Amino acid sequence: MIYRLKELKGDTIPVPQLIFSKLGIAEEYNVRVALYVLATGVTDPEKICADLKLRSRISAESALS
Repeated sequence: MIYRLKELKGDTIPVPQLIFSKLGIAEEYNVRVALYVLATGVTDPEKICADLKLRSRISAESALS
């Protein structure tokens, strides 16, 4: 599943509700993925996995769901 962020307007950053809903139970890789998505706008699990050097694609997919 690919997520798309809204276009930036001004000095605000759109933060998906997904990130807020996971922060309470987030493991380290979840937070890394969330910050990576916000910084880059990339939501492809394979690219996230490669760029963050996660153990598996499933880790990235889990963080996005």
